Amino acid sequence: MFGVCVTALIVYATIPDYGKRSVRHYIDYKFPSAVFAITEGFHRVLPNLTLRSHDLQQFAASGDFINEQHARCELLYDILAASKRNRDGVPETTCKKTLVFTKSIASADALFEFLQNDKNLTNCALFHKDVDRAQRQQLIKRLDSAADADQDLVVICTDIAARGLDTTKVGHVVQFEFASDIVSYLHRIGRTGRAGTTGNVTSITSSENSLVLAKIQEAGQSTLQNVFSRKRSLRKKFKKSLRPRNSDN
Repeated sequence: MFGVCVTALIVYATIPDYGKRSVRHYIDYKFPSAVFAITEGFHRVLPNLTLRSHDLQQFAASGDFINEQHARCELLYDILAASKRNRDGVPETTCKKTLVFTKSIASADALFEFLQNDKNLTNCALFHKDVDRAQRQQLIKRLDSAADADQDLVVICTDIAARGLDTTKVGHVVQFEFASDIVSYLHRIGRTGRAGTTGNVTSITSSENSLVLAKIQEAGQSTLQNVFSRKRSLRKKFKKSLRPRNSDN
């Protein structure tokens, strides 16, 4: 029998290389002769994205809220309302779709209920694994639709929507709750600004993710590769910053 030469093409949006169980180490182990083709935008925030952040504690201190979660919901609503106006405060004639990322199904459900019941935001939908598959498939079609009724669609989702959604019609990604790591962050913000289009990313931040945010801002448009392995050390630094300092008084 003649030998068969098989060429495999493996495509990843991110290839973390920290730890023995990382994607890069697995590929190196399974395919020691693999050749990596890395693009210029790999593991970077693309220049066609506009990044903004809002400090939750600062916002909470500015008003009368039941608790921090209530403040977070109100801040999210303000962000959505502001995204429909231009710099002069005039309503936009064309509003692109928005993905709002949460950390859990429970959080997504609670936010969806808040927007619909408390804010009467009717053109919003849920996207997570507990949503019926047929409904999710229909929602994906709406995300890529050019219909007027879907132009200002707001989708409340978990990280299930951070991968595989390929559309140029999502103009805004909002992190209602900040990504748990840099890989998730890159996948989330990668849902907008696709195929050379422009996109906006707005993050609600708090003290618990301030160090990660600082590293992202420090990197700018440089690679975030070095931040991948910093999750544990950044968490330690955050916990250390919360400890009361010794005083001479």
